[in-house]
Amino acid sequence: MKHIKHWLATMAMLLCCVAANAEDFEVGGIYYRISSESDRTVVVTFSYPFGGYSGKHVEIPSSVMHNGTTYRVTGIDLMTFYGCSDIKSITLPNSITELVATTFDGCTGELIVNCDIPDGELSGGGIFIGSEFTKVTIGKDVRNIGNNAFGGCSSIISLTIQDGVTNIGNTAFAGCSNINSLTLPQSVTSIGHSAFSGCCSLTSTYIPNSVTNIGEDAFWECTGKLTINCNIPDAEAYNPTAELYNAGAFYNTEFSEIIIGEEVEYIGKYAFYDCESLISVDFHKGVRNIGESAFGQCENLNAIIIPNSVISIGDNAFEDCVRTTSVVIPNSVANIGERAFANCAGELFVNCNIPSADSEDTAVFSDSQFSKVTIGDDVTSIGDNAFKGCVSINSLELSQHITSIGDYAFSNCSNIKTITIPENVNLLGTQAFAYCGGKLVVNCDIPSAAASSQGAFYSGLFTEVIIGDKVKSIGDYAFESCYSLKSLTLSNSLETIGDYAFYLCSNIVTLTFSEGLTSIGDYAFYCCTSLNSLTIPESVASIGDYAFYCCTLLAKITCHSTIPPTCGVNTFTGVSPYYTSLEIPLGSEVLYRSAEGWKNLFTNVGGGGNVVAVTGITLSQTEATLVEGETLTLTATVLPSDATDNTVTWSSSKESVATVTNGVVTAKSVGVAIITAKVSDKEATCVVTVEKDV
Repeated sequence: MKHIKHWLATMAMLLCCVAANAEDFEVGGIYYRISSESDRTVVVTFSYPFGGYSGKHVEIPSSVMHNGTTYRVTGIDLMTFYGCSDIKSITLPNSITELVATTFDGCTGELIVNCDIPDGELSGGGIFIGSEFTKVTIGKDVRNIGNNAFGGCSSIISLTIQDGVTNIGNTAFAGCSNINSLTLPQSVTSIGHSAFSGCCSLTSTYIPNSVTNIGEDAFWECTGKLTINCNIPDAEAYNPTAELYNAGAFYNTEFSEIIIGEEVEYIGKYAFYDCESLISVDFHKGVRNIGESAFGQCENLNAIIIPNSVISIGDNAFEDCVRTTSVVIPNSVANIGERAFANCAGELFVNCNIPSADSEDTAVFSDSQFSKVTIGDDVTSIGDNAFKGCVSINSLELSQHITSIGDYAFSNCSNIKTITIPENVNLLGTQAFAYCGGKLVVNCDIPSAAASSQGAFYSGLFTEVIIGDKVKSIGDYAFESCYSLKSLTLSNSLETIGDYAFYLCSNIVTLTFSEGLTSIGDYAFYCCTSLNSLTIPESVASIGDYAFYCCTLLAKITCHSTIPPTCGVNTFTGVSPYYTSLEIPLGSEVLYRSAEGWKNLFTNVGGGGNVVAVTGITLSQTEATLVEGETLTLTATVLPSDATDNTVTWSSSKESVATVTNGVVTAKSVGVAIITAKVSDKEATCVVTVEKDV
């Protein structure tokens, strides 16, 4: 209705002015009206009735001669081309300074503009409102394309803007829904708000590095591929209750692919926020800063490969990019903001230090869904809460150069299959791996915690723990309450085990300490109620009070020291003297029976004398070939023959190929399996090859 009223008003005004606007002369099929005899200027006008330019190629000259006088062409009268629906083309010269709306109403074909285009009114329409040009060329003499100039010109398919234009006004091409590609020249410095909003048929858009200002919503609903070579300004978070807000140049655009050129240094906050159609972003090296929420909620982005030039990634920069398959963060990054990669998924490779967070809710990788995390060789520290609660992680690789892992860094990452902590780590924070599961290999000394529930592995769900051969100390509370722990292998270099180190680890079955261990702390193995075998080397000088309190299933304790290690009164309280066998060196019984913690605890002192250590074990065969279904009996010989502990444990490296029970090997399927016989800390192997039964 508003457009009809506007058209009627225009027509009424036109009809009242026909006589005044009638042409003064005609040259080359173009009608002119003298606008100033003294200034020698004319304007292009219509002939009456309308439609005099139909079917023509109209190329307006910058000057025209009439009766021997040269006039400069400076304008076009209102509705001059009205009704010229089949016009072939119109060319406007650079001499024109006056253009008004509706002048080109209904015009088709091609438009070539070589003059600056003045601002139109947002409510009343731009200069070319109502035109139906399919091809528009903005010539090299144009510097300014005014506000709303081509707004709503949905017939435009081809748009060429030549080098020379510096300013593209607000809503200049808004609603030009059929433009198929857009390449802005190197001369453009400013793009107004909503300049290309609604250009929803674009297949490609190029923005040069000359651009210094891009208005909000400049490319709203634009599609296809965007290549941008200029810095992208900051925007603000969308606030539906705010009267005014800066939504950003690319907010909610429909681009599926973005190339960030090598001349871009800064991507502003909220730059591409909520671009749900975005699938691919290619960052060229040159970008240094990625602002807050720059790619937040780009939920279909499939990969985030940060270039090695980036030094800062803002808060929430990639939050809720929930369909990522890979994220790569290089060693150039010095600052990563809160929740920068929250809820991202796939595989993560990070090669920069990871900052601490006050809580898991503000951590860089908060709520992330990564399945595989690789910490690169340039990383030395992982901050507090970095991956806390990231339950989707099932594969974790830590760099050998890491020295510090902060409080709660991997707490509650309960689905990691294997965790290997490198030897250079000298700081393991409170509950750094609390509630983690699977297999744990520790190759560094484990520091003491200040109090209960603060150990690095507190309440771990590990079923197997291997303390590597370079580890010398296990600190206080290290593995407190690891109820699931069944298999514990201790370092051959271990010297001290701290207070409460394995407190309430109720599923450990066997403990063998290597020579070199000197002390076991108070409550170290308190209530390890499944423990049935304990071997204490000669080097142990002290065992803390309550160290083995309530280890009720201990069937055998072997202590190799002739002088009883110093114990507390309650070191073995709860261990039954009627159930447990104590093996001690020959001639030491008197000392043990009088020693604190040992005396009167055992009525079943191993009789027979000295503890004879195992020196080796051999097998009757070291290799064998079997066919499927065949069996082989291996005989193990323990050396020396009078060794105190001569119980042999058998195992197969691949039970799908061959199994072993008490030395009897059964061939299952084609392949190779290693059969191992172990006694104490000595072992022997036989390589079994299984062939197909033909």
